[in-house]
Amino acid sequence: MAIVLITHEMDAVRSAADAVAEIRDGTIVQYGRLEDLLARPDSLLGQQLLPLTPAAAAHSDLLLRLSYRWDVPVATDWISRLSQQWALQIDLLGGHVEVINGRLAGRLQVGVRFQGERLSPARLQGLLAQLGMTAEILDSAPLLREAV
Repeated sequence: MAIVLITHEMDAVRSAADAVAEIRDGTIVQYGRLEDLLARPDSLLGQQLLPLTPAAAAHSDLLLRLSYRWDVPVATDWISRLSQQWALQIDLLGGHVEVINGRLAGRLQVGVRFQGERLSPARLQGLLAQLGMTAEILDSAPLLREAV
């Protein structure tokens, strides 16, 4: 059985939907399972479902947009674990995290400062992927731009 709910109220969509479609001018422009849309950084519908208000990244070596993936549970202490293990300072600049269908779903914007050995952006993205997140690089310090 399926129920079609037509609304602009994203709170209702997040709490009730398994699958979502965006219809613009009578045409479906994006659709998919809720968790898939939330996990994709490039999903405009996912960005509407979990809005992120960007903040300025003062003194960050890297500015990242993170999306929680649905296939790997994200631990609530990931910032402290990553910071301690790799000598990073991770500044949470904005975000939206909530439990949807029993799992954490979220989008965050973080600034990263290297306090020890500088990880390559690709290595940091790999570490974040192991923790259940997709990382999109929004900006980087001049010395890191060549490695991005």
